[in-house]
Amino acid sequence: METLFEQLKDYGGEEIYPYHMPGHKRRALGKMPEALAELDITEVEGFDNLHQPEGILKEMQQYAAAAYGAEDTYYLVGGSTCGILSAVSAAIPWEGKLLIARNCHKSVFHAAYLRRLQLSYVYPDRLPDVGIPEAVTARQVQEALDREQGIQGILIVSPTYEGRIAEVEEIAQIAHSRGIPLIVDEAHGAHLGFHPAFFQGSSRAGADLVITSVHKTLPAMTQAALLHVNGALVDRRMLRRFLRIYQSSSPSYVLLASIDNALRLAAEQEILFRQMVDNWNRMLDNLSECRSLKIWPPASLPPREYQTRQDIGKLVISVQGTEITGQELYRELLENYNLQMEMVCDSYVLAMFTIADTVQGYERLTEALLELDSRIGQLEGRQRSQAEPGARLSAQIFGMRDSLESGAQEEKATQGERAAQEEKAAQEEKATQGERAEQGESVEQRQKPAQRERAEPEAEQKAEQKAQSPESRDSIPFAECWDLPVEWTPLGEAVGRYVGEFINIYPPGIPILVPGERLEKAHLELIEQYLADGLQVQGISARDSQPGLEVLNSNAHGISAASVQKEPETGISGGV
Repeated sequence: METLFEQLKDYGGEEIYPYHMPGHKRRALGKMPEALAELDITEVEGFDNLHQPEGILKEMQQYAAAAYGAEDTYYLVGGSTCGILSAVSAAIPWEGKLLIARNCHKSVFHAAYLRRLQLSYVYPDRLPDVGIPEAVTARQVQEALDREQGIQGILIVSPTYEGRIAEVEEIAQIAHSRGIPLIVDEAHGAHLGFHPAFFQGSSRAGADLVITSVHKTLPAMTQAALLHVNGALVDRRMLRRFLRIYQSSSPSYVLLASIDNALRLAAEQEILFRQMVDNWNRMLDNLSECRSLKIWPPASLPPREYQTRQDIGKLVISVQGTEITGQELYRELLENYNLQMEMVCDSYVLAMFTIADTVQGYERLTEALLELDSRIGQLEGRQRSQAEPGARLSAQIFGMRDSLESGAQEEKATQGERAAQEEKAAQEEKATQGERAEQGESVEQRQKPAQRERAEPEAEQKAEQKAQSPESRDSIPFAECWDLPVEWTPLGEAVGRYVGEFINIYPPGIPILVPGERLEKAHLELIEQYLADGLQVQGISARDSQPGLEVLNSNAHGISAASVQKEPETGISGGV
């Protein structure tokens, strides 16, 4: 069958004059590339209709379903977001109850808001060595269903942003034993099932609805995605209705053609995946030499793990155990090595690899990380010998790139000067402490978050888990509270208030707090640490250089003891 790209190119070469949209009339006006304009058309004769496919688009969707082992597949031009909105809306009735993994994307909450759903949570664990979130387990889902009454569907994330794969087959069996559907956000798994070294994919594992972003891990254009459907638990007529609601009625044929192209490459060019596996294994073998940076997954990970629990192509570089932050590593890789990472958080950065990466791409990151790892190790040794446990090393580590050999001599020459400066600073601090004590204020109270000694990785992880734990947290149902009046308040005065907007780091967009949840001291400490580390925390804004956020107005209708739901101390929300 001729590909859609080929048909679009043939059509552009014909003498048919376009008395129709789009307005560029297939001409390269302004700065638009001519090749792009020639391919961009609307639903004209011979090119089918995405919302009622009967020709080439129908054939393309059937090809995609066969490639992923699904019964039906729908092309999406609004990214996985419109797929998640449609899947949740079709699978869960109005004001129904949905069990979700807490590490899901914000679009799941948007779907819950639009359908006024009640949400309950499964909280994933963390891999302690590198601090990344785990995928949810079948045991966690089973325990949640045993505790919770009236759950009408389950939504999990697999693979996670960092590449952890859930026990999809077991969770699907649990869901189906109760007659409810399983929805899998597989946005980061478009490549799964195309090579025997990978996990088979959630459609083949028994999920009812699977949403996949083709553009994330296959060579397709941004916003290109798929929605796979299996079984009889979801009304497909309703699903098609919501797809028409949430998707554009004028889909881009350039995006549609890029999906077609990517899937044909994946299905017919297995050599691309073999090369990816070889490059990936070679890189991990070389990075096993790192002594300060922690690399996940390690080279020692058994191949079986890639077929069950760990995705290929997601490289986590953790700074746990060092005195640098993820943000500092991210900036160094970008500014001094011209390497743009996919994501950064407080304790690690994430790099993504696909079948489109070159050998040079693997080698550049490998060389950069090995070089940085050697500098971190050398300078941390100096740090410990100088007894400066509270100091940040980023300026030393990343500011001496071209002068390591001469650094030792310069260090020796300045030790005396440093000692004198430290002695002077200590005397001044001692005097200042006395003045503050007389005023009834401690040093700790006066200390700014950005100046505090960085917590040990284990302590940070416990703080974050506590911040995301449902224990002792009150909440107002999310679907009810998001329309209530809000007011801005300084961050330090927000403890005990109900937040009015999502608080999260983006990417990946996983909420620290959801509207209607109460901000506790653990949340405050976590957010302050993220801000001190230079991370962008969405939902936090500044007024007069003071960070703050929107909280529900204390006089807002509905905020009362009756409207607050106490969440059980079980790891599952009673309703956000």
